[in-house]
Amino acid sequence: MTDYLQAQQQQPRRYTKEEINAMLDEAEAEIAAGNTIPDEQLWSEEEQEYEKIEMAEASEV
Repeated sequence: MTDYLQAQQQQPRRYTKEEINAMLDEAEAEIAAGNTIPDEQLWSEEEQEYEKIEMAEASEV
């Protein structure tokens, strides 16, 4: 618990413009290479995982 509290008290890391541009370039390259999935697919997969967890927890009771 103390690790969590310490992490909450730390200031967020500040990025330079160059670092931000590099992250954006990397993300754009991933998109151009087709290494992404549509938002709708991501949410659908997340919902399915959540349902599996709920069913597993319900069967434990």
